[in-house]
Amino acid sequence: MTQIYDIDIQVPNSAGIGGYGVELIGLVGSETIFDQLRELFRLCETTAIQIVPGRRPIPWDATEDELNIWYVAWTHGDKPEDGWYLLRSWSTTDDESAQGHSQYFVVNMVFLGTSQYKQDGYRSKQLEIVTNDWSI
Repeated sequence: MTQIYDIDIQVPNSAGIGGYGVELIGLVGSETIFDQLRELFRLCETTAIQIVPGRRPIPWDATEDELNIWYVAWTHGDKPEDGWYLLRSWSTTDDESAQGHSQYFVVNMVFLGTSQYKQDGYRSKQLEIVTNDWSI
């Protein structure tokens, strides 16, 4: 199963990779997972990506505590890299499947980096421990 934060998703229908972007399409296994995904992606419309040629995408998350950046662990097929992802969009649709009437979800995320990348970035934000020549 693929894990986004603490949400376990059984085998997704597909995971498309384009550059650093990932689109995951899956079948909602239960109302609990549907509600968890909806809650996790509730603020993703506030995110943005700055593209600089030759560099990784630069994420922008308007939430104070970076609520749209989560660790994703992939376990299926030709999987994207495990690491930190910026949540970009989430949508659902009703359709017929082999299991009968079902809800599909589509989530879009952007790969930011591995745990080392995230830790380095976090350390640089700890400005209260930085000293300077002016003793501010």
